[in-house]
Amino acid sequence: MKKIFPSLFKLKKEILILFFIAGGLQLMAKLPARIASYNLSSFTPQQSYINIEKLKSINAPADFANPDFGKVAPRVNPNWYEQYSKRTATSRSFIAEDGSVVIGNSYSPVNYLDKSGNYIAINPNLSPSAEGWSAMHQSFPTFLHQDGSTEISL
Repeated sequence: MKKIFPSLFKLKKEILILFFIAGGLQLMAKLPARIASYNLSSFTPQQSYINIEKLKSINAPADFANPDFGKVAPRVNPNWYEQYSKRTATSRSFIAEDGSVVIGNSYSPVNYLDKSGNYIAINPNLSPSAEGWSAMHQSFPTFLHQDGSTEISL
């Protein structure tokens, strides 16, 4: 039958595709519209761990000197307590509230080494600075000056 009416089968495919598109549009029309709201007037504050005693109990005293100690890394569940000595450039290790171990690995760096040899969480978000805005918590700190010029520290 395909040999006799090849154009009919092609037409059926096109009608079927059109039917699904039209059906999807009708479904979308019934869903409530969502308008994204972006905070363009202030900066999100750095999250900190609430239970510092629990954080101290899973880290060695030497880890307390890490500049990130007590801070929740960007895009990390605040109910996971980080083990700072287990950080690498591409991984982090946590103890969850229930005692389970959570290990996060990445193909690209999530931490960078500071001058003191501590792995610091990469945070590319801008924050206010004296000259405008900056993203200091990364291998190459970046600046956006009030006059619109930019700067990268190498």
